[in-house]
Amino acid sequence: MKQQSPFKFLDAYQQADKDVFFGREQETNDLNDALSGVKHLLVYGPSGAGKTSLIECGLRNQFSDADWFALSIRRGENINASVFARINEALEEKIALNAETQLPEAADISFGELIEQLFEERFQPVYLLFDQFEELLILGNDAEKKEFFTRLNQLIRYKVPCRILLIMREEFIGHLSEFEALCPSIFKHRFRLEKMRKEKVRGVINEMLEAEEYEDFYEVRDSTALANAILAKLPDQKKEIELTHVQVFLSELWDRAKQQINAEELPLLQPSLVTKEDDLEGVLNSFLKKQLQELNASAYGENTALEILASMISERHTKLQISQNAIRKDLESKKVKIPTSLPQLLQDLEKRRLIRSQKAGEQTQYEISHDLLALAVGQNLTEEMQMRQKAGEVYAVYAERQGYFSQEDLDFIRPYHAYKAYPTALEGKIRESEVFLKEKQERELQAARNQSRRLGGLLVAAVLALGFAGWQYWEADQAQKETLLEKERAVNALILAEQKAWETEDEAEEGHFQKISAEYQQYLAVQSEALAVTAEKKAIAALADVEKQKQATEIEKEKALEAKEEAEKANQQAQENLELAKTNEQKAIVALADVEKQKKATEAEKEKAVAARDEAVAARAEAEQQKQIAEDNLQKVQEKNKEIAVIQLKKAEQAILALDYKTALQKIEAGAKLEVGSMRMEVVKAYMELAFWYAETHQYAKAEEILQTALEHQPNAEAQNWLQKTIQVGSARTNLQEALKTLGENKYKELQERYYPKMMEVEGGIVEMGVGENFKVKLSDFKIAQTETTVFQFALYCAVTKLAIDDFLEASWSKEGIGLNPIINVSWYQAVEYSNWLSNQKGRKTAYVIDKINKDPDNKSENDNAKWTVEVDIAIKNAYRLPTEAEWEYAAKGGRRGKNTMYSGSDDPKKVAVYKRNTNQPRTHSVATLKPNELGLYDMSGNVWEWCFDWSKEYPSDIMLINYFVNKSGSHRVFRGGGWYSPWEDCCVAYRGKIHPLHRGKSTGFRVAYSL
Repeated sequence: MKQQSPFKFLDAYQQADKDVFFGREQETNDLNDALSGVKHLLVYGPSGAGKTSLIECGLRNQFSDADWFALSIRRGENINASVFARINEALEEKIALNAETQLPEAADISFGELIEQLFEERFQPVYLLFDQFEELLILGNDAEKKEFFTRLNQLIRYKVPCRILLIMREEFIGHLSEFEALCPSIFKHRFRLEKMRKEKVRGVINEMLEAEEYEDFYEVRDSTALANAILAKLPDQKKEIELTHVQVFLSELWDRAKQQINAEELPLLQPSLVTKEDDLEGVLNSFLKKQLQELNASAYGENTALEILASMISERHTKLQISQNAIRKDLESKKVKIPTSLPQLLQDLEKRRLIRSQKAGEQTQYEISHDLLALAVGQNLTEEMQMRQKAGEVYAVYAERQGYFSQEDLDFIRPYHAYKAYPTALEGKIRESEVFLKEKQERELQAARNQSRRLGGLLVAAVLALGFAGWQYWEADQAQKETLLEKERAVNALILAEQKAWETEDEAEEGHFQKISAEYQQYLAVQSEALAVTAEKKAIAALADVEKQKQATEIEKEKALEAKEEAEKANQQAQENLELAKTNEQKAIVALADVEKQKKATEAEKEKAVAARDEAVAARAEAEQQKQIAEDNLQKVQEKNKEIAVIQLKKAEQAILALDYKTALQKIEAGAKLEVGSMRMEVVKAYMELAFWYAETHQYAKAEEILQTALEHQPNAEAQNWLQKTIQVGSARTNLQEALKTLGENKYKELQERYYPKMMEVEGGIVEMGVGENFKVKLSDFKIAQTETTVFQFALYCAVTKLAIDDFLEASWSKEGIGLNPIINVSWYQAVEYSNWLSNQKGRKTAYVIDKINKDPDNKSENDNAKWTVEVDIAIKNAYRLPTEAEWEYAAKGGRRGKNTMYSGSDDPKKVAVYKRNTNQPRTHSVATLKPNELGLYDMSGNVWEWCFDWSKEYPSDIMLINYFVNKSGSHRVFRGGGWYSPWEDCCVAYRGKIHPLHRGKSTGFRVAYSL
């Protein structure tokens, strides 16, 4: 394989890469801060944001080896087993794990107990890094998830030095809410990593191209032009960039440059390497297709490599860890021919940087190199692969179904079998459902037949009873023999006809049932005829009389003859009654037909009513379901809106920290459109800061407009009244200030302390200047700023006085978070002018009289061509000014509360000072990030040098002066405290620095004071 480019490509940055890990300094510090003091942290962001690199390289390098023992954990087959196995691997004294499940043989052992044992062995705080944590949510079953979150909750509460980072893609974060009941604090501590903005990526590309560590791999003559050429291959509307695409593209350019030179030459990276057809976002897809084409053309066969890559992604196109045996089984299940050289193909895929391997115990696991590449694999699946994947999704849904499948379910599942075999469990459920449906069909058919037979039997019994009555009547009177015989034949024929009809209808099933029901109803109608019943009873009675006569003696024969005559009469009457019965029977048949029609009509109406009722019930159920879905969707939308609103407000705060108030307003407005109840006050507070800024910079109309918008979200009658007052010169700012205080007093106080210095009172006393100088100064009470003057505070001054704040910043430094850093590049004269402006802004007298025309004759500096004449009256109370050198040293030493430490607040400079050996970034830091001194003053040692009023001059010896400062002559002004790139000795409270008043440096600032 040819030599590879030096760029990271798809690999994450590791601890050893710290010298080439660019552009993430602020995020690293923010992540470190977010992790400070918490037991667990949820780290999330979009794919391609660089979460793994930020932790493995950025965060890991924040710790010493003694303070960091990290265990990276992936889910594997079961996340609980993976945790136990990974900790056990690090233990010297192992615990017994079940060979099959990899869970402890002792069922009651917890994560916390193992971590405690590990800590006792190593005496290092343990960090559990759950990378690709979404794997548990995508692939884990319910039992696995519940067990893990229960164990996680126990570990969080376990008293052991262990911190937990759950690292995942943000699109899956909503799935965690399902387990909030098991681990209530899961969302409590969160850190979101965003993709890099376009302009920041430009700087990162420049730094990578010019990195010393890469100089043996290539030449570059114009890194800026090349960075611009690369970024030009991104759509204009694209503001955020996946650094992975940049790394892959740089590697592609390196390959192109390599092809243009001899083996002994260094490749030349230049803009001409970028072609018209290049697409920065599509570079990963192009790289994948190119590699697959080369592999397909080799001995492995068409699409074999793609099939293997497809086995390494989930249905959501995220990457998975998988063993070689699991790959074989997956290919077998897809009926894909397994190459005899599978291990060699896996090696080729790894050499081409498509996959990576890592040891997991005794087994080697494989995975796709990056989630973005896994997404590209998912987008390049063949139609057959897509159908197999779809089959997997369908099978997963039906595997969770309870009970038997319906015929419609089976018809829906069956076509997917042609693409992917059923899982064993699902195949069993399908077979059980088919048997169940067949048995159910047979039971329903048998039940219909049984009912038909029961109705037919009743009709036959009724007809037989009628025939028996006719037979009795025939026995009573031989005269009616022929008639009764015909009747019997008719009845028998009727029976045979009915039996024949029953047999025919039995074959027709449902038709037979309706026929028999009609016949039975007809019989009931005939039987209901009173005359027919009476005739039959008389016939039976006559028969009984005849039987009695047969048993009589000859003497009674005459009586029998008389009975015969009476029987004949009765027979005649019966004949008449029979005719009448026939007539009534016809009427009954007609009536039966009418009844049957009405019955059918009634049944039809009933069926319609039942159908209507069922439709209504179904419609109501569907409506309730739709309502629930709508409510669920609304809740999801509200939750998503809230999350987006939080992000927008966070971006607004970041824009404010970068002094970009226009962008901040856009972000706040975007968040306000998505405002949900609990966030309303956060939106109002965000608006308040912009209104405050514009009010204090005398842009009153803009401030009023913004404040009016804030009141739409949080109505306040008193604040509205202040806005409605007539804006007049001199009163507009006051009215706006009162409206802001009314709307949120605490927020207003916070803004005052952000944009104006917070002054700390210093009780007067005696300070011994320097070390062993024998010069003392007695000082009166005064106040001094808690922090160095910040960019926020100086930017306010610049906005009012129409100065350009960028003139006081370093162009090469990022503006992210700059607002809280100390202002730099300020000359002594500019610090004096700011002090006077600040007094005016606060409505106070000024401490300085500044004459810019007449040169100061006492200014002896050769480097100062301005030489303004500046007079000061430190007796004026509450007038802002620079501190005297004595005031500065007294405050730095802690005043009367001081403990005579070498640095301001400590003998250890790392605790109180940002200096050369205590910073991981070559620039200033936010103020007040380290420990304050005894008076609550921050950064008196380090961060930036601070101007004092005094000319630099030798101290008088063996004397004590009152409120001493020298203002008569000199060539250098004093500055104290040391800066961010100073050695530790410059940061000592007794160290004196000096430089001419016009000096402006990237480590020079100031803080203000005033007399009481």
